[in-house]
Amino acid sequence: MRHFATTNNLSGVIKRTSITPGATIITKVSEAEAAALAAIPTYFSATVDPNPGTDNTFKIAFSTAPVRGKYAFGTVVTITKQAGFAISSVLVNGEAIEEADDAFTFTITEPVDIDVITLALFTVTLDPATGNFTATYGTEAIGGKYTAGTVVTIEAAEGHEITALTVNSEAVTGVEGVYTVEITANTTIAITTAEIQV
Repeated sequence: MRHFATTNNLSGVIKRTSITPGATIITKVSEAEAAALAAIPTYFSATVDPNPGTDNTFKIAFSTAPVRGKYAFGTVVTITKQAGFAISSVLVNGEAIEEADDAFTFTITEPVDIDVITLALFTVTLDPATGNFTATYGTEAIGGKYTAGTVVTIEAAEGHEITALTVNSEAVTGVEGVYTVEITANTTIAITTAEIQV
């Protein structure tokens, strides 16, 4: 009876082929052949949440094309925000990735689950831009815009009072002279002040 079995051991660069019991042929694998075998890439899955195909808040780019839906070891992934949004965080297998040069970048070395959390950004326009009042923002501006949920607090300057305030043309009532506006869309705040008569 003829028997065929092949084993490869790249670490020892030995290739052994058994043809029949008691008869063994041993040949060396060339360095070029070993290098070629070692260079065969390993591919990993990459799951992104939310799906960039249906979510327009961020962009994701892979340095290599997928093969059967998977990416080669060493593929570089770059995630950037879309206009009108900010990226709050990027998690890869639960670990936070640091932002650098307005992008989140990492290298695939294993199967990865990528979670991208974004925030909508809105413009806030004061009318007039300056005057006898102060406006304090609950968050810092990102590219001149503010994230949803930012609270703007407006108070009259000393010796003045706010006689009217509208948000996108709708009147807002203050509490003891303090007006608060929560930003949920592009917002125009019109402020009318007057000097307090003594």
